[in-house]
Amino acid sequence: MSIKSIIPFVLGILTIVLLGLILVTLVLTNKPKVEEKKGEPLISQPVNTSSPFPTQIIDEKSVSTSPTRIPPGENTGVLEEELPKETRDLAVQKMELRAKMPLALSEFSIDFNYETDRFTVLLIGDKETSESVFTSWLSTNYPAIPIDRFTIE
Repeated sequence: MSIKSIIPFVLGILTIVLLGLILVTLVLTNKPKVEEKKGEPLISQPVNTSSPFPTQIIDEKSVSTSPTRIPPGENTGVLEEELPKETRDLAVQKMELRAKMPLALSEFSIDFNYETDRFTVLLIGDKETSESVFTSWLSTNYPAIPIDRFTIE
């Protein structure tokens, strides 16, 4: 027997082994999935509570999904208080303006710098005119945000 006559035999064996591995992989990855029917629990066997069981099986229908509000007790560090209207308005308007970034208008453009937590205003054209237009726009649209939260360039 020469080596040339053995090569087709070895290739045939390797092909059969490779096809077998592919078939085994397909069978193992396509296991039928166990599906829960509506109204029936996935585990229908009774749980033996006298022996240790690693997890507790809870019927989903008996669990309440709404939390019970517990008022804070004394010395918990929690104090339920309303934020002042100015603080709330500032936070809401800042969030709304930040959501529009970058904003480009005819006289100026605005972007937000997260590193400094300030808005950056780039004036377009005449600086005095653009700045007065920006100031007017700010007081009309976002009156709760003070001018010191903006860096004007």
